Amino acid sequence: MISMETFRQKVCWYDFEFNFNKHHDSFVTQINSFTEKMLNKGQSSQYYFKQRNASFPKKDIEIGKYGEFAASLILHSGKVTSDRFPALMPDFEIRKGGSKGWDCDLPFSIKDKNFPDCHVKTCDQNSSDFVNRASGGSSKYTWTFQYGNVSGNGGRDELFFKPDSEELILFMFVPFIEGKKAKIVASAPWNKLQKIIKDPIASKFKGIKKCIYSEDLIALSKQEVILKNF
Repeated sequence: MISMETFRQKVCWYDFEFNFNKHHDSFVTQINSFTEKMLNKGQSSQYYFKQRNASFPKKDIEIGKYGEFAASLILHSGKVTSDRFPALMPDFEIRKGGSKGWDCDLPFSIKDKNFPDCHVKTCDQNSSDFVNRASGGSSKYTWTFQYGNVSGNGGRDELFFKPDSEELILFMFVPFIEGKKAKIVASAPWNKLQKIIKDPIASKFKGIKKCIYSEDLIALSKQEVILKNF
């Protein structure tokens, strides 16, 4: 385990796997329901296809929301940090219009001001397989940040406008939404990540996405703190 001070200030590498149980099964149904409502009433499939260059918007939303759920469960379990985070469910609000909110995915401070709010980024098995092949095996995971829209109008993650921010990013791996496993791979303050943010390997996403690759996160964490055994 690490202290809350280390969690807040350092780049930490965990690669800690969490197994879900039958009590979590209903959450997959809740995610599916949320995604269907969102694509019908909020940010439509057409919006994701045309503006965000997302090939599989429904799957992307589902994996992202499942990553938030997994991150919340892992931090609440008390197996990663010395202090156990408060229980918190991801946001399931359906927003009107095509704009995207950039608020923290897990606002723990609402429950207890002693705990930091966290952004969550999730890599799935398909993304992992792609980056592993494309990098010649040097990177096992990749995480993307929205950098722009196809139209060029808005759509940039607000984190890019505040490079000195100490807001925390959680890096998750969820192989499949139907699976029973997830990993918290790493965590880091946003300001520590500036030197390892790169363009995506896939050229069609350049200008739309920015990426962080696991090989760079590992190297950065070795300069600060790396956790191997839980």
